[in-house]
Amino acid sequence: NITPRLRHEMVRVRADLLETSINNAGELSIYRSRVERQLVDMNQNLTELDRTVERVHTQLRELDIETEAQIISEHRAESAAEDFDPLEFDRYTRLHELARSLDEAVSDLSSLRSLLASELQQANVFLERQGRINGDLQDALMRTRMVPFSLSTGRLHRIVRNTSEEVGKRAELSMSGTEGEMDRQVLEHILPALDHLLRNAVVHGIEGPEVRKSR
Repeated sequence: NITPRLRHEMVRVRADLLETSINNAGELSIYRSRVERQLVDMNQNLTELDRTVERVHTQLRELDIETEAQIISEHRAESAAEDFDPLEFDRYTRLHELARSLDEAVSDLSSLRSLLASELQQANVFLERQGRINGDLQDALMRTRMVPFSLSTGRLHRIVRNTSEEVGKRAELSMSGTEGEMDRQVLEHILPALDHLLRNAVVHGIEGPEVRKSR
């Protein structure tokens, strides 16, 4: 069996395109936070909807009991009277039917609320997955800007060597931990400062034997 060797293929990407991609990934995180906040608000609204539906259920039960009691009472009174009006009984019957219809509507509203809660839960799951993917995307994009610090060590060695020759001093630069990586833009900003520090160190920080003996 021949095991294929893994290769890390390199591609050149324009710096402005890379910066735009990183900024867009950051914008995605901002919009995700806003959507997450809206989902939290929706959860709170659903909780308030639960309370409202429960109150309406209670009121409808009371209305239904009261309506039924009035129907029975009115029916007894009118049955005992000689001028019994069937239309009056029909009015209470219609009121009872409306109460039943409202109760069914509230039950439908409860079912709709359960459906919305289920959809909201799925949205939260998808949003959490999107957050992980977006985080991985941001990390990957940020890593594309990372460069090994060791790529700059040759430049720093040359600065020390050339400065030593210019001022006639002996100096050697020793570095460790150069295998780490840094953001390319950060490295570009600190390299001029490192150049200046190394030159000053060689020119002003290293004294010749004569100067040392005079002290």
